[in-house]
Amino acid sequence: MAFLHQQPQLCLGFDIAKDTITMSDGATTRTIANQRRAIRALLKSYKHADLAVCEPTGGHEALLLEECLRAGIACHRADTLKVKSFIRS
Repeated sequence: MAFLHQQPQLCLGFDIAKDTITMSDGATTRTIANQRRAIRALLKSYKHADLAVCEPTGGHEALLLEECLRAGIACHRADTLKVKSFIRS
């Protein structure tokens, strides 16, 4: 399992749906199929990423989280209630 020991330099944000994943690195946005091959290809181009963040989506995020860990990228499944509370504050 990957752990952060310093502040991340490159964070990836993911919006996950049943069939697609939309990723942003802060500069660009890409949408890929929610399939192992597509996820691996995407993560390969971001092998220097420090952290991947997504919201829980009824289990549709499991494959992404598995592949992030496999690629050595620390990942975080954000608590939806905390995210929404932060947005409202």
